[in-house]
Amino acid sequence: MTPELELALEHHKAGRLAQAEDLYREILQRQPAHPEALYLLGVLAHQVGRNDEAIELIEKAHRQGGAQAQSLNSLGMAYLASGRPREAKRCFSKALSLKADYAEVHSNLGAALKDLGQIKEAEQSYRRALALMPHSAQAHYNLANALAAADKLTEAERSYRQAIELAPEHALAHNNLGHVLWRQGRLQEAEASCRAALSIDPRNAEAHHSLGKVLEDQGRVEDAEKVYRAALALQPDQLETRLNLGNVLQALGRYDAAAENYRAVLATHPDIAGVHFNLGNALARIDRHEEALAAYRKAITLDPDFALARWNFVMFQVPAVYASADEPSRCRGAFSEELERLAQWLAGRTKTSPETISQHPFHLPYMEESNRTLMARHGELCLRIMRASQPRLAPASRGGRIRVGIVAAHIREHSVWDALVRGWVHLLDPERFELHLFHVGAKRDAETQAAVTRAARFEQGPKALDRWIELIGEAHPEVLIYPELAMDMTSVRLAALRLAPAQATTWGHPETSGLATMDYYLSAQLFEPDGAEKNYSEQLVKLANLGCWYEERLAERVSVDPESFGIERGSAVFICPGTPFKYAPQHDWVLPAIARRVPASRFVFFTYRIPELSEKLRRRLQQVFAGEGLNFEQYVLFLPWLSRPQFHGLMHCAHVYLDTIGFSGFNTALQAIECGLPVVTREGRFMRGRLASGILKRLELGELICASETQYVALAERLALDGSYRNALRERMAQSRRVLYEDRAAMRDFEDFLVRVARP
Repeated sequence: MTPELELALEHHKAGRLAQAEDLYREILQRQPAHPEALYLLGVLAHQVGRNDEAIELIEKAHRQGGAQAQSLNSLGMAYLASGRPREAKRCFSKALSLKADYAEVHSNLGAALKDLGQIKEAEQSYRRALALMPHSAQAHYNLANALAAADKLTEAERSYRQAIELAPEHALAHNNLGHVLWRQGRLQEAEASCRAALSIDPRNAEAHHSLGKVLEDQGRVEDAEKVYRAALALQPDQLETRLNLGNVLQALGRYDAAAENYRAVLATHPDIAGVHFNLGNALARIDRHEEALAAYRKAITLDPDFALARWNFVMFQVPAVYASADEPSRCRGAFSEELERLAQWLAGRTKTSPETISQHPFHLPYMEESNRTLMARHGELCLRIMRASQPRLAPASRGGRIRVGIVAAHIREHSVWDALVRGWVHLLDPERFELHLFHVGAKRDAETQAAVTRAARFEQGPKALDRWIELIGEAHPEVLIYPELAMDMTSVRLAALRLAPAQATTWGHPETSGLATMDYYLSAQLFEPDGAEKNYSEQLVKLANLGCWYEERLAERVSVDPESFGIERGSAVFICPGTPFKYAPQHDWVLPAIARRVPASRFVFFTYRIPELSEKLRRRLQQVFAGEGLNFEQYVLFLPWLSRPQFHGLMHCAHVYLDTIGFSGFNTALQAIECGLPVVTREGRFMRGRLASGILKRLELGELICASETQYVALAERLALDGSYRNALRERMAQSRRVLYEDRAAMRDFEDFLVRVARP
């Protein structure tokens, strides 16, 4: 070796690459075919990422110097770094033919094989490398990566731990161990490993990303957001991290921010169908209806077999809040047409994943139309998808107590729990009935704990669908009840199966299920109009009175000053407590009509947890008031969502509760009664529009039930202006409201129903 080459190599080894490169090039100017200078310059080019140049130089050196294992290994590494694993494999294999015990080459061949998807062969190469250097942490780490790729998670864990034992500061080994533990569902251990990686290398974007996934799966979405943002600060172009951040923001209800993240991904990767799908989901949640449908269309165009995108495209044909009065009929027609197209598409498929049933036409009932035909068609599709998951139903034993199962996502403090499920859980006779609770939701509270003490069996999610099917099957329920279909998709998927001889649903979301697997619909005598049977695909069962056992709770309230909310002194306060999607545009005119009759009035709405929906309603009402020549800001107020004591305090000093027309309130109407606030309701065509009227009938206050919107306006005016009449109603409500609570007749009817269908 010449002195000049020795000096260049000394610079090279010391990391003074610019000086080394200058000397290598000077040598090659004099001797263009100098094999050592060509080779070393090629190695340097690979080190600085100029891999195409490295390949050219090392190949030339190799031709000059003959077949050498070292140069073949270096050439293979350059090919591997340039994304050409097939050529890299050829080089490494040839190197090993010259030097079979070359441990580094065995390891590099494993990397090439892994990139080629030849995981089994990669594992074998890594094992050969490890046999030659058993105390190499990197060799254990490489083998662990191959084992993890082959789903040999226990072995991978062992190898990662051996790598860490040999090199405790190996950050990637800690991180990848965390990933393997995450895949095994060992989330706390996974978190510890990811945090160990970050304590060693705080700027490791991959470790931040891994920790984010672990936190997300633990339900710690606020923490996950922070970690994903830290990962992106270190590596802004990390696609998967950006996607996961979008998903976390959706879970946090920050749909607009989620959409921004998905759009950022699409700006550089416009052809990923899944990102368009996620964007559609985010936009649908904030009711950017046409944009959401466009995103789903794009996902389907990119991937015609994308069943989830096709399903959501249909389910979101109906927006949450309509922008104008002509939208309901148009969107209803579009839903019907797209439902039929989806049916035709599914008919051509042999199997579709149950996860396809990812959304429900939740907002369809907010139109005051019969939905039995549409829901039955929807139900047929659900049954078709779930058919492959149908278990063999074991014959039910008819001895002993009747086994009753309840499948619900809200076995906790919630409107459905308050109105329906609490009474069943606490009042069913334990001598006659054995209660099995399947809580498919994640949240729990003191009400959940109380329910546990009443159940012979209690199971809570999250769990895979197959596991829920197994658990319900083990209980052998004779009657299985789904109180809130449409509010939880695990419940919908399970309800599309026959898991008990008798199955029923009820009015947690007050609409027929359309499922042939649902035998009965539990309603109430005071809710149903004449001929209501035609509105249901199930057999209608009308339980006594309001059909439920509702526990009286004294209306906890705090004293509020309406002026602190911006309500002028002397105003007639109309409480409008419905969620934005309960307000149908064809009824908007009643508010300015009341305002004309009661000039000093305030209509108080409450901003929904998705504020974009309230804003959409606000804009629509603003147009209606402007069309009547009225100043919207003078009459309508949107308050932040209040705590229950604040809400009760405001109702206590208000004048009138205006029930939503067409889709009535139940829990809020009861709260109004408890606060002594008169309720005005227009009785609807369907049960969902008759919940408040049922309460008023039970109180013998039929004079507050209107047959038309015109009567509704007139009654609201009288209650606002006639203080004596309003006070008389308050007194009558206070005297009679006890009949609303703890209705044993409704519970007796419920128990009689269970006996009748379980032991006919």
